[in-house]
Amino acid sequence: MAPASSTAASGDGAREPGSVASCDLLALDSGFVLDGGRERVRDAVAYFEPDAVLLVGDDPRAPSVLAQQLDADLPTLQPARATGLTVREVGDVQVAVAGDADALAGLAARESEGDLDAATETYVLTDLLSLETSLTALETRLVGRDAYERALADAPGSYTHVSTGLPSGYAHEWGDLRVRGGGGDLDDPGTPLPCLTLRADGVVSTRTLDPDKLGLRALSGVGRSRARRLRDAGYRTRAAVADATSDDLEAVDGIGASTAESIARSAEAFAEGRVVRPADSDDAAFPSREPIHVDIETDGLDPSIVWLIGAYDAASDEYRDFVQRDPEDPAGALTAFMAWYVAEGDGRPLVAYNGWRFDFDVLREHLRAHAPEFLADWEDAYTFDPYAWAVREGNAVLPGRTNALADVAGALGWDGDDTGLSGATVARQYRRWMAAQSDETELDWTAHRAYCEDDVRALAFVYEHLRAADRETTDDTVQRSLTDW
Repeated sequence: MAPASSTAASGDGAREPGSVASCDLLALDSGFVLDGGRERVRDAVAYFEPDAVLLVGDDPRAPSVLAQQLDADLPTLQPARATGLTVREVGDVQVAVAGDADALAGLAARESEGDLDAATETYVLTDLLSLETSLTALETRLVGRDAYERALADAPGSYTHVSTGLPSGYAHEWGDLRVRGGGGDLDDPGTPLPCLTLRADGVVSTRTLDPDKLGLRALSGVGRSRARRLRDAGYRTRAAVADATSDDLEAVDGIGASTAESIARSAEAFAEGRVVRPADSDDAAFPSREPIHVDIETDGLDPSIVWLIGAYDAASDEYRDFVQRDPEDPAGALTAFMAWYVAEGDGRPLVAYNGWRFDFDVLREHLRAHAPEFLADWEDAYTFDPYAWAVREGNAVLPGRTNALADVAGALGWDGDDTGLSGATVARQYRRWMAAQSDETELDWTAHRAYCEDDVRALAFVYEHLRAADRETTDDTVQRSLTDW
């Protein structure tokens, strides 16, 4: 069994490069474009900042309506309305759109003519592939597969096929066909909006946004009915709400005093890109010593291995990670990390974002199972979850559209390392490596480690903003301060 490795780096300049050429495609259903409203469509595009929009559905009006809504030159790709074969660069990635199987067969000619680089991943956007499940035979087949494979028989290049007939997040290898979902479930209004990151190495990851987080409904405490009431009262944008006082908002029909304060704080945090601390927030649990920020990578939400632990020491400004490439040794990264923490951590707090819902529990259980000699050291450590402290305990209002780490850090101004990866993609890639270790399945270790490092450094960035944020001042808090003095 190979031992876990550890690498240390100090300062931002020592970060290993992990970015790979990629493009972002925001998948939008044609119905959402036509009926969702201009502000919600613009808000979705502003959130994801895609290189192009992938339109799902065949409504011929959708491209022109989208162009009018955006007032910007954003490429629009609609496979269901495609004719022939179109090849273009989107972002830094080769993309082809094929209208039918005959057009798909033209990929071989494009390769021979030099329009496509056969050594580089090309993404084929299509609506020709979908799933059909037989309840009697208890099996699923890929509809359109036979004609698709025949059309590709003479094209030797490397292709990933993104079908708008399949739900976002779908990933499966059908023989030699690498198939990914492109938003085939978006006709359900409650389905999260997906943005697909297509990497030049063939890795696809997906970020999503709940459509209820668009427009006014991105504000805390604002649902469908309150959004309507705010619009009726003249507050049509988040900026307009941010300019209002809590007394102004309380005057809106159906909004009470506490709700008005909550909405006002959320709008202020959103508009100004900062943490807002209520006057009654509690500092008692916040660590007084410089912490060690941690993040873990596993093989899924019910993990069998913790294969990567990233740790940033705020006192020394040093980042290091502990990586286990051998899936048969689940103790490797754990023991290396804990040995380092016991020797160098000096009992300082361990900080993980949403740690009480994942990182801390996973580490405790895996130490108990695979490295019990360090369990007592873990139990003695002070662990702090800034997400729980801020959100669940109500000590801070965060500026992100959601309270996910990436959203909060981005809203505060974090400019991270764009690896094009997501937590789900990283876990899926490691599971693939676990199942069959080979040159084909081996991870891009540099990119995966860079992804973890970026999460850890983003956590430290958010933590510092939480620590630096001042509490609101009210007559009551001023009086308490004078009494304390």
